[in-house]
Amino acid sequence: MGDSGVTTMEKQRHGRVVESDLARTALPLRQQQQVPAPGESARHLLLLAGLGLILLGLVVAGIWIGVLSIIDAIQGHPLSSWHHVLAWLDSAKWYALWLGLLIVVYLGLKRGWSAYKAIDDHRTEKQLLAAEVHEREQRDREYDLRQEELRQRDLESQRVMQVEMAKLAQAYRIRTMELQQIPFGVQAIHDGEGQLQLLPAVQIEQTRAALPPAGRQLKEQMAQHSAAASGDLASSDGEEDREEAILIPEKPLFWEIADLITTERMPLCFVVDDDPASRWYGQTVPQFGTIDDLLSLAVIGKPGKGKTVLLIYYTTILAVYGAEIHIFDPHGAMGELALLHGRPLPGMPETARIYYYDRKDTMMQAARVLKVEMDDRDVLYRTHTENGVLVSRKVKHPLLILADELPILAEFDNEVRAEYKERNQGKAYSEREEVPSLIHLIKRTVLEARKWRMFFIGSSQSIDASILPTKVTDALNSRIVFFNSDRKARMVGLEADVIKKMLPLIRRAGPGMTIYDCARWDTPKIGAIPDIKVEDMLQFLGVDLEALTESWVVESGRSGGESERAGVEQDEDAFTGGSEDAWEESKIVPLVRPETARKATYNDAVQVWNDLGGNVGRIQMQNELNARGFACVPNQAREFVKKIREALSGDSAGVDGCVDG
Repeated sequence: MGDSGVTTMEKQRHGRVVESDLARTALPLRQQQQVPAPGESARHLLLLAGLGLILLGLVVAGIWIGVLSIIDAIQGHPLSSWHHVLAWLDSAKWYALWLGLLIVVYLGLKRGWSAYKAIDDHRTEKQLLAAEVHEREQRDREYDLRQEELRQRDLESQRVMQVEMAKLAQAYRIRTMELQQIPFGVQAIHDGEGQLQLLPAVQIEQTRAALPPAGRQLKEQMAQHSAAASGDLASSDGEEDREEAILIPEKPLFWEIADLITTERMPLCFVVDDDPASRWYGQTVPQFGTIDDLLSLAVIGKPGKGKTVLLIYYTTILAVYGAEIHIFDPHGAMGELALLHGRPLPGMPETARIYYYDRKDTMMQAARVLKVEMDDRDVLYRTHTENGVLVSRKVKHPLLILADELPILAEFDNEVRAEYKERNQGKAYSEREEVPSLIHLIKRTVLEARKWRMFFIGSSQSIDASILPTKVTDALNSRIVFFNSDRKARMVGLEADVIKKMLPLIRRAGPGMTIYDCARWDTPKIGAIPDIKVEDMLQFLGVDLEALTESWVVESGRSGGESERAGVEQDEDAFTGGSEDAWEESKIVPLVRPETARKATYNDAVQVWNDLGGNVGRIQMQNELNARGFACVPNQAREFVKKIREALSGDSAGVDGCVDG
């Protein structure tokens, strides 16, 4: 077999042969033979034989007729022999007919038997070949099982080796600490009278050289003891602190750890267990946390190191908690999530929503809406009365602001500020339009809104003071650093010793490895982020991937020719996600607002308030009205909520907090 016919499995078998394979003899491949067809020479032979018999009969008949004619001529009856011949031929024709029929039957039976034997031989040959192929496949499967068993043994031996190396490093460190307590007295000797006499420096060096070989650290400790005994203790500038080796965790696949995500705990990342008393010591284990560990999180790293994968992963696990997630993605790295904008997620809690923004105008509109939501949550958190009962510290479902590429968002802020400055020029102070700001929204979320269950995750290649002030970066709850420069890692708040020890390790480990500095942990750890794609996220959330693809096609066809969205109403559509006409068993509806959508009324808002049991915020009111097919903008939803709350403060409030329409 040529090089082109060698399979991958055969290459693996040539690369690594099991001993049991060497003891076996290779099965010879049976050459497949074609069923032999009747030869042309046989047909020619039969034809020649038939012609010979006919000629022979004619010759014999001619001789016989000639002899009879001579005899009749001698007897005086010249034509009597011909009469006898004709009579004989008339009686012999039936015998010739039966003889020919027998010959034809014989030849047919002979040919049929030959064909039957050929077919039977061919069938037997095929059965033998099939048995050989089956046996070969069985051997290949057994070989694969043996190779997999060997691979598992190799992995297990590697894990055992890592554990043993970690134990040896721990024992070495303990032994080194014990040796530090041993006083070395090689700097003096006792003379003949028993007096202690100090040795010259040369003899001290010679005495030290005569000692048994020791490591570099042990020699430096001896030098320190010698200097201390002579009263001249020198600083050990060349001393190196031997720390225990830091092991790198293995990066798992998302579907290998998906069952670990629950509402009680979430695997923030995966680390190496460094507890010697643990049964999993030296192995990769999940580092669990709660949603409170993501109150405010900064992610930095160079491109291609795994920042987007981390954002997708945290978006997935936060949806399990029923979080409302607003994603600001100016580069469109997670553009597939645009179709989930404001839609219910079938496999998640009712409050779980994903809002996606990738344009400056929609981002600024979202900043306005989120500012109003933040004010509503502030009012709800403060002491207030509900149905005559004093209530305080009341919070809503979690809300996450996830911002990718913070420098671009800061540049958007500068552009919008310049536009509004020109727009407000010449206007009175009371008539000036309020300038939306994404960075101001992020600052307030980090410093103030955490107690309202509003979270922030920001990602960038670097976060300097021109983007977020130092007081904001210092207030971050956690920091995740992918491979980056030392200066940028310090800017986000990582300690210098951590950078020195861990940053080179994650650079060699490749994408997906981070330095995870959580406020709840004693020290930062090297963590691995599960490998997850947008397709995995959609499948985990209960979204039909085929329906998503069809929706992309439909959406592209309907929006063809529109270069960009314009106007406040278009911005409102981008935030609310249009109407939810149908959601049938995880099917995604294209983001197209119906042209005949009826404008929402106060009675519709009251119905939504009563259906949801009261305490409905403006954003929830707007989303729910849009979901029911009514056209509603943020200002209109705000007026509805305001009127309903005014009605609740009067006599029209029901016993259960509902409004009588």
